Amino acid sequence: MGFCRSLVWVLFCILGVFASGVFLSPIAYWICQWMAGHGWFEELARFPFHRYFTRTVQITAAVFLLITLARLKMWRLVDFGLKKNPLWWKDWLAGFAFAFLPLSVFFLIGLWNGWFALRSEIQLEGLGRIALSAIFVGFFEEVLFRGIAFGILIRLLGSFWAGVLVSAFFASVHFLRPGNRVTNEVNWLSGWHQMLAVFDSVPEMPLLAWGWGTLFFIGLILAFAVNRTRSLWHAFGLHAGWIFGQQGINFIAKWSFLGDLSNGVLLLGPTLVSGMVPTGVIPLLVISGCGILSWAWLRRR
Repeated sequence: MGFCRSLVWVLFCILGVFASGVFLSPIAYWICQWMAGHGWFEELARFPFHRYFTRTVQITAAVFLLITLARLKMWRLVDFGLKKNPLWWKDWLAGFAFAFLPLSVFFLIGLWNGWFALRSEIQLEGLGRIALSAIFVGFFEEVLFRGIAFGILIRLLGSFWAGVLVSAFFASVHFLRPGNRVTNEVNWLSGWHQMLAVFDSVPEMPLLAWGWGTLFFIGLILAFAVNRTRSLWHAFGLHAGWIFGQQGINFIAKWSFLGDLSNGVLLLGPTLVSGMVPTGVIPLLVISGCGILSWAWLRRR
């Protein structure tokens, strides 16, 4: 598949996924409501419309992805530029440590300087849920972004531009959150209104630029790790370590430093995307420390 044809196909897939959400989600909603009204799967009647919109987009995206893989004949690890990793557990542990330890140092410095305030009640069993979430989300997002998407784009564009584009996409989708604009009767325009709702949670500039830049930088580090090792395991560890560290900070402490955006330069600001993405120069330095540790490990390895 040539570059121009590949680009057209990618754009067609993106438009197809969004079009499915707009046009097919009302149909899916009406069919499920009809089934529930006739006594079949009655629990479907309780789901709001935005759940149908989200599931329609997800299913359509999976269908287009399978079609793309079939067109490119990509079914094996080697087709995605990956291979079996005999050092998988070392790479995972190293990635987790390189992500978690700099965040821990940042948290201790923040406590000392009053950027964080410890919560009055901390239930330690909640850390188990955070750990499971970090492992699952880290695994899922790395397979999707650095495994499938990165592997496809490497074949089309080469590793450099593939890493840049996947990192940009990775950063952008984190700000698209499913809202719920449709609260009255569902009609043919409900899918369009619901699609517009995914942009409701996008913060204003320049805070958006700081948050997007943080996620983009993280994506570049993860893409480098995958390209260097031809494996996802080190990226699994880095991603899980960042999630566990940031969610752990939010679990035991409250963010009490708002920063100053008056001149567009932010040393330390509020977190975005459900408290998961810190903003400002200082968090970028922390993430840079994670990247340097990872680079040093992979260089020796």
